[in-house]
Amino acid sequence: MMAEDQFLDDDMSRFYTRRAPETTNESGGTRVLQPGEMAGIGGDEPAQESDEALSVRRLCGIVFSVSAGEGGEMWPLYEGMNTVGRMSGCDVQLGEASVDNLHAELEATISGDGLKVTLCDLHTKFGTMRNGEKLDGGTVTLADRDILTFGQNYELVLLLADVQKLGLAPRPDFSPVAEEPLSEIPEISDMPEEEDSTAVDTPAFDDPANGTVVKTGRDKPLFDAAATRIFGWKKK
Repeated sequence: MMAEDQFLDDDMSRFYTRRAPETTNESGGTRVLQPGEMAGIGGDEPAQESDEALSVRRLCGIVFSVSAGEGGEMWPLYEGMNTVGRMSGCDVQLGEASVDNLHAELEATISGDGLKVTLCDLHTKFGTMRNGEKLDGGTVTLADRDILTFGQNYELVLLLADVQKLGLAPRPDFSPVAEEPLSEIPEISDMPEEEDSTAVDTPAFDDPANGTVVKTGRDKPLFDAAATRIFGWKKK
C-alpha cells in the first residue's frame, strides 16, 4: 500500500501502463516496441531484453459502472496491480469530485489456488466501500459481483473471470484480419430512374386564378429506388 503523496512524488515510470515500451531510433524519434523485441540502452551498447516488452498481463475480469449515466462505463482488470483514482495515470480512471487522485488499489493474483482479487483503500477523504460496508483500512479479499463504491457516488460492479478454470487460452491458429471497409451508400444521383412518378393523388381543386382544375401529387422515384436498393423492396 502506498500513500497518495508518495505516488505523486515517485518516478511514474515504475508503475504499470498499458502503453507498450518505446525505444529511440537513429533519427531521434521513438517507436513502440513489439513483444519480444530488444531495447538497447545506448547507441553502441548491446541490446538488452525488455522485461516490460516480454511480460503479458492476463485479463482477470472487468469492472463496470452506470453511475455516470445509463450508457455505462467499463474497465478491464488485469493480473497484478490495478490503480483506481481520478487522475489519468490510473488503470481505472473515475472522473468524479469525491474520488481521490489515487484512491485505491485492486490487485489480482493467479496461482494454483485460482484467481484472487484484493482491494485496498489509500487513506482517502470519502473512503471506499464493499457491498455497502466501509473499509476501515488494510486489505480485503473480493468476490465475484461485489459492489465497490469509491468516494460518495461511484459504484462499480466486479465481474471476475478465471480463464484457467474456464479453459480459455490464446488460440495457436488465430488469424487476425483487417477490418472490411463499410459499404458505401449510393448517392441519390446514382439511383435508377422509374417511369411512374405518380404518388397517391390528393383531391383535385379549382384554381380561382384561371378557372382550371389542378391535380396535385408528389414524385416518388427516389423513394422506390432507395427501397429497392437497400431493403429489396419492389413496388407491386
